[in-house]
Amino acid sequence: TIVLRTGEEDFYHILPSAQDISDNYIDFGFLQTNVSAIGTMYKVIDPKHFVSATGYRDFLPVDLTIAFDYYDELAHQDGTLVIEFKPNDGGKSSSWTVVSDDASCDVRLKCCLADLSSLLMGSCRLSSLVRLGSFELSDTAYEDTLDVLFYCKQKPWTNTDY
Repeated sequence: TIVLRTGEEDFYHILPSAQDISDNYIDFGFLQTNVSAIGTMYKVIDPKHFVSATGYRDFLPVDLTIAFDYYDELAHQDGTLVIEFKPNDGGKSSSWTVVSDDASCDVRLKCCLADLSSLLMGSCRLSSLVRLGSFELSDTAYEDTLDVLFYCKQKPWTNTDY
């Protein structure tokens, strides 16, 4: 038996056979290939500071202002985060900055801070959170744009056992 611990969710594609040795059969023609688990959870305690501190990140080139109206489960209070994306580098990418809570927005999203943290960290897809009812959009026409905008190629990963 070989145990491989990886954050690469598509790793099994490089193996000649992805089936593990369990011989577990899952209804409707599926064989168990791996055991997965949800591990490290991230909590962005101060979303405005997080966005300001990660202003160096490159995003798709968009000119868009998004408001997140969230409920902070630990502090038991509502909060608002308004992010403005502006193109830079001759329109090849955009950067995000925090703007005033009362700034004019293209779209508003309603969620809890835990789900907003997952989105900001790149742990999940925005479209999944919308489909599962965790995010509500004021204008669903923005869903695909926002899903691509917040998509991260590599989800957070650690080998730290704590």
